[in-house]
Amino acid sequence: MSDPSPSRRATPAVLALWFAAAFVSTVCGIGGGLYAVPILHFLLGLELKTAIATSLPIVMGMTAAGTAAEAVRADSALDWSLVGLLCLGAFVGARLGKSLVDRLSGKTLRSLFVVLLVGMAIKVLRTPGGIDLTRGVLALQLSFGDMLLVVLFGFLGGFVAPIFGIGGGLIVVPALYLGLSDVDYLTARACSTAMSTVTSAQLAGMYWREGKLDRRAAKSLGLVALAAGVAGVFAVHQAGWDEVARYLLAVTLIVIAARFAWDLYKASLAARRA
Repeated sequence: MSDPSPSRRATPAVLALWFAAAFVSTVCGIGGGLYAVPILHFLLGLELKTAIATSLPIVMGMTAAGTAAEAVRADSALDWSLVGLLCLGAFVGARLGKSLVDRLSGKTLRSLFVVLLVGMAIKVLRTPGGIDLTRGVLALQLSFGDMLLVVLFGFLGGFVAPIFGIGGGLIVVPALYLGLSDVDYLTARACSTAMSTVTSAQLAGMYWREGKLDRRAAKSLGLVALAAGVAGVFAVHQAGWDEVARYLLAVTLIVIAARFAWDLYKASLAARRA
């Protein structure tokens, strides 16, 4: 089975950039797909749909390493009941999202990326910083309505995962943190990361069977992602991490959105001249 569009070899500079991006993503709890896709597309030369497919096993490795590192900590923020409910919804959402992405054009995907990236940059900047790490992990008491809400959050996270090549944390972290009063930020990001492992593994398997992954790029960036996932979990449990990470993340999201918007503008000019 041959790769659909062979990638350029990842240079040390690209790998260093990806480590920094994956580290920040782990700290913020959104997985690394929003960074991996532009790196694969712009720097390694993959067609956009191939970049989206290839990002998923990379996200799987990073979130699996992060979840394992979180699980063995004495102050682990994981709540396995939340994880189970999220995965239940995400399993269905990912399958529906996968059927949609196969029908979307590259232009539509780029347009969706611009909207998503700018929206998330605004969301990141508006999220309060200064997380209180002394609270510890609360024992959650979920009503039946809360459980249904968590399943819905998982469904939405799973649905967008194949469209953008992410694990779903982009939706699930703010949804849990803002939607359930008893869930603090650390619990939201830890549970979302665990869900993203399952979602990205499910989708990576689908793309692997269809022969849509660039295996060389997935391997080189995936190995770096493992280290970044563990390092990010260590950092997230230290006081004062969040302010720098928030602003760095927001700026990067805007820069990536601008690059996609520029590509759309150039394509529009070329179409008018044709």
